[in-house]
Amino acid sequence: MKSGKWQATVRDRAGDRFSESFPLKAQARAWGIELETQFARGGMRDPRAGEITFREWHDRWWNARIV
Repeated sequence: MKSGKWQATVRDRAGDRFSESFPLKAQARAWGIELETQFARGGMRDPRAGEITFREWHDRWWNARIV
């Protein structure tokens, strides 16, 4: 990257991309390997989970539902 950081990108089985940047190449590689291992074992949760509160999710769901 232009910033001098290393970026790791991993795709899950659904094709969703997960990226993270690190100051060291070894850190990026370790993160990528860890995510790939978790995906292969089936024990991986979305790393973005928890970024939205239940209240925010509920409000979005409530406004989007069709009755």
